[in-house]
Amino acid sequence: DLHQEQIEFENTEEFKELAKNRYMIEAKNSEIKNRHGYATSQNDGLFGMTVQAATTLFVTNLKRIMTLMNE
Repeated sequence: DLHQEQIEFENTEEFKELAKNRYMIEAKNSEIKNRHGYATSQNDGLFGMTVQAATTLFVTNLKRIMTLMNE
């Protein structure tokens, strides 16, 4: 009874569509964490973490742009 609302949502077409595309998002998250060192913070404080996040995401997006340009 406690999880009935979630169970009903998981049976909808909307959830099934979202679940189909989830693997692509998880693959990108894994790349960011494992290949670009985003799993741990190299800086202290909120500002340092913000700079690291922005830099990591910028590099990841730049790599994707370069890959698309070379296709």
